[in-house]
Amino acid sequence: MWFALTLIIISIVVMFLLIKSMRAAMRTKLKQLLQEEQKIEEKLLFAQRRNKELKKEIKDLELQITLAEHEMRPVDMPPIEKERPPSHKEEAERVSQYMLSHGLLTVEQNEKAMQKMSTLRMDFLGVCLTLGYIDLNKAKGIVKSLSLYHSPLSAEK
Repeated sequence: MWFALTLIIISIVVMFLLIKSMRAAMRTKLKQLLQEEQKIEEKLLFAQRRNKELKKEIKDLELQITLAEHEMRPVDMPPIEKERPPSHKEEAERVSQYMLSHGLLTVEQNEKAMQKMSTLRMDFLGVCLTLGYIDLNKAKGIVKSLSLYHSPLSAEK
């Protein structure tokens, strides 16, 4: 009987110590989490303040740009009109004429490529590449020669 009573007391003491150590570990972890939360909140506040500063700076710069534009152009002068970019059809005709004049396409190939443009939903050079009339190097050369900077082939990788 004494043996059973001793075992019960020892197990209660061990359980008490285990609970005490678990609580201590939980408190330590909770303190760490609170410190991390505080650091994150400080970073958030800093980012919000910086965001406000940058937005104010952007508004100030936009105002300066507007004022500079108005000071540079006389009041009685009408606003400058920008050149409109050529339409896809105009550009296709320009590229087509260039390729025909340089012997890169035959008249039949040109007509077929013009017809396939709407079907394939590609620009003229893309259609010619797809149909195998020209290779990639020739297409890039045409893009450079005609200054087609909005063409996907003008991007240097």
